[in-house]
Amino acid sequence: MKKEMNLKDIQQVSLDILKDVHDFCIANDIRYSLAYGTLIGAVRHKGFIPWDDDVDIFMPRSDYEKFCRTYSSDKYQILSSYDNDSYLAFTRVFDMTKTLVKEYVPWCRYDTGVWIDIFPLDGAEDDKDMFKSRYKRATKEWLLLYRERGARASLSFEHTLVQNIKILVKKILYLNGIFLEKHLKQFNQLIQEYKFEDSNHWCQLTCCDNGENEYNKTSDFDELIEVDFDQYRFLIISNYDEVLRSQYGDYMQLPPEDDRHPKQMLHGGGKNCKTVFLWK
Repeated sequence: MKKEMNLKDIQQVSLDILKDVHDFCIANDIRYSLAYGTLIGAVRHKGFIPWDDDVDIFMPRSDYEKFCRTYSSDKYQILSSYDNDSYLAFTRVFDMTKTLVKEYVPWCRYDTGVWIDIFPLDGAEDDKDMFKSRYKRATKEWLLLYRERGARASLSFEHTLVQNIKILVKKILYLNGIFLEKHLKQFNQLIQEYKFEDSNHWCQLTCCDNGENEYNKTSDFDELIEVDFDQYRFLIISNYDEVLRSQYGDYMQLPPEDDRHPKQMLHGGGKNCKTVFLWK
């Protein structure tokens, strides 16, 4: 009988996946760093942000491509942005043996379990105004892709009436998402316009909800350091402080209590879009 996972359950499975990915990267000389909230957690809490329910890492595009081509595990599966079954421009490594995830907006063609996200880093223009212009174009395409993914969702008795109505509206407006693959291809071309190795700056545009301040120096990956994260040690960029301040400002300051909640379990901004994590 399926049982809903709590926050600690999700964190533990995510941590196990991250450890497997870390070991693979070390063994195969693949650069990566903890990223976003996971990086803040490592620096500020030496582990998960207490209310965080996901794990993010990023890699320069060349390392990312190598990882997507070669990653293998006897525990976990990978669905990369290069696979036809994926609706995302980034990659997820996930558990399928003991967990199951029911998500309102599908990210691939089938159900998966708990995952961690792996984001590729591409090069960016030296002129930040030019980058901001491309970021705005990418954001428009990204939002369109999100809506088209929503049009691929299935009507279900497990959904609320409001959810089913939203899905039906999107199916009508976006023709059941028939142009999703076409637009995803165009989006990938836009975000990969500059190569990481040939650029002085990097950006991450596969998921555009982090803002146009996600614009940093490719030299950030010249040195990686190990930090404690719960019972393990993982890699982060040595220039983490400058990167986090560019993205979040004073990241060492705790947010207001009202903002301390899991972002995936409240996916989409409320209970009608909740992502449900289950033990099989």
